[in-house]
Amino acid sequence: MKDKEAWSPQLEAFKLLKEWSTALVVVQSGAIAVIGALLKERNTVIELPYFGLSLICFVGSILVSAHVVGTIPYNVQRLPELILKQKDIYRMRNYIGIPIWVLAFVQHLLFTGGMLSFVGFLYFRPIQPSANPPLHSDSSPAPRR
Repeated sequence: MKDKEAWSPQLEAFKLLKEWSTALVVVQSGAIAVIGALLKERNTVIELPYFGLSLICFVGSILVSAHVVGTIPYNVQRLPELILKQKDIYRMRNYIGIPIWVLAFVQHLLFTGGMLSFVGFLYFRPIQPSANPPLHSDSSPAPRR
């Protein structure tokens, strides 16, 4: 039982890392769905590079997130031996030797790039005219009842 208490901070850190990676995947999947819905509308040449960059970054970040989450069971199984070498989970390596901090950094870098290009995509979208014109114009006062 004493060993399990010694591993408790690392186990909790792995749980938090998994939750954070999962949350990023949910946000990025939602952004990809929004992009897909917006692509059905009229598009301009200006916004398409932002679309491509955001899609590449989001998909890349999702793939790295899957790798981060997939690394957790591998390291948790080896935790007794790893705890003696490295107390910080970010110094632990995955099964091909990449430190977790590198994976997490790349995941966040791609997420940030995807979000910034997503904002650029939305910013350069043409403004669609409203399907329902206003009942009265701004120059004339609204009728009183």
